[in-house]
Amino acid sequence: MAREKYVVKERKIKRPVLNKNRMKKGNGKYTKALILGIGFVVLGIGFCFVSGLSGCGSGKSPAPITSYMSEKREIIIAGHMPYSKVKINNSEGYFLIDYGTTDTRIDTNAFPVNDRPKRVPGTPYQFDSFQFFDTIKNPTIYINDYSNIKNLGSIKQAGIIGTDFLSTHIFMLDYEGKAIYKANPNTFCPDSILYKEGYRAASTKGYFSNDRKKLLNDSAVNVPTVRISIGNAEAEAQIDPGFDSGQGIPVILVNQALFDAMIAHGTVLTRVPKADGIWTTCVPGVTQKIEAYSAGAASWMAILGADGNPVVVLPEIRIYLKKTPTAVQICGGIGIWETPAAQIGSSFLISRKKVIFDPFKSQVWFYTK
Repeated sequence: MAREKYVVKERKIKRPVLNKNRMKKGNGKYTKALILGIGFVVLGIGFCFVSGLSGCGSGKSPAPITSYMSEKREIIIAGHMPYSKVKINNSEGYFLIDYGTTDTRIDTNAFPVNDRPKRVPGTPYQFDSFQFFDTIKNPTIYINDYSNIKNLGSIKQAGIIGTDFLSTHIFMLDYEGKAIYKANPNTFCPDSILYKEGYRAASTKGYFSNDRKKLLNDSAVNVPTVRISIGNAEAEAQIDPGFDSGQGIPVILVNQALFDAMIAHGTVLTRVPKADGIWTTCVPGVTQKIEAYSAGAASWMAILGADGNPVVVLPEIRIYLKKTPTAVQICGGIGIWETPAAQIGSSFLISRKKVIFDPFKSQVWFYTK
């Protein structure tokens, strides 16, 4: 399944550079050095106590990443996409966890007839409550029809959880463990521990944040977007767990501008007609054909870190060219961007096993072991 996204005007982002502070050599006397040493010991003990690291100061390994998470919920991988139960008023349904959509939405017809959540009288989109980890009173949830979403096994898609909610906390999607974890940014583990545990970060600065004022401009959507390279061509790529290709290998959706840039930089692309797809759009009843290509062996794809170096490298990918027809250009999305852009779908995220979305630091951490 694929849905159109809103257009984001691209700007060149200045990547953050870490400043290392140097300690100056002191010239104090023995007494000052002793007091300072005792202070560091006390501070270290306090850190161990507050952080709760089981191996702190004992030479043992630090606590697992999940110990820094405050809550856990089960997810179901259906149609290669992550779903979790959400309670609307007093009714439960499976909602897609979708960082590629900005608004949380609901299909009330996906609930049993006698258990369909009702809107607050006199309002078009307001419900009594929305419960997913936190409980939100009187939320605004737009209505959609997801009856065309098939191949989900025993469940029906009752809605979508968008970044209007997903940008308010740190979340980890654990595809391997079939769970989603929530973390508090004030008590989440430091970057050094994530790095030691095999995670690598890519910046989403300007594109995804808990504070919309930090986005590139007023019209920018709040979707995790990272820098990638395919061969010698580079582009911005949206991360979209709700984009499913149904392929066995990681799939990258590219627009015409990136497709042309890849060819101009020497990437050899071969048509794979049998893998073409017909995907839904935001316009009811209108579909879109997506052309499939394979890239040459030398044209591997990499997700780039803040320093421009690869953090994840994929030697084999399937490329889909997205040509947006006039009838659905109102949906926006990378298909109408004039600059090179891509969409990274669920097949790639599943191959990473675990992915951490941190809107407070504007980072996405990919598991690499």
